[in-house]
Amino acid sequence: DNWESITNAISAAQAHIIKMSGKDVARDIVSVDIRGPHCEDLTLIDLPGIVRTTGKNESATLAEDIQGLMNDYLKNPRCVILAVLPCNVDFHNSQIMADALKVDPSTERTIPVLTKPDLIDKGGERAVKDLLLGSKTQSFDCGFHMAKGRGQEALDKKQSIEDGLTAEE
Repeated sequence: DNWESITNAISAAQAHIIKMSGKDVARDIVSVDIRGPHCEDLTLIDLPGIVRTTGKNESATLAEDIQGLMNDYLKNPRCVILAVLPCNVDFHNSQIMADALKVDPSTERTIPVLTKPDLIDKGGERAVKDLLLGSKTQSFDCGFHMAKGRGQEALDKKQSIEDGLTAEE
């Protein structure tokens, strides 16, 4: 019943795995099994985002460690690829879309998901709409989708999803 305790347990497990591995990225999986009469049989694996360079005190192999982990899942024909990209980044510059199309040229298992619609530059709405409607790229079997999460300020204030939705109205 308490989703926050699940989130805290996941964070603690991730920190332990990273500490024990001695790396910034580990191949170990934190598994949360939720069962119930209305739950589908589905496994979701949240991979780290693609990085190009490292910061202070980060492993020199961070980018290649993440890419290697991603490639393992991308090339698995049983994996559905949720290719998440922010609305304020040009689709043509998306590494995840390029990687997904290499392993899934027919697009039958790739679902592009646009995020951060609140960051679309004024005047850029048309390009995002064209992506969503499929008039700007090749056709994806499952189409393009859009999701907007809570911003950092709302997360820091522990704003509920319900309160966030009310604020958007």
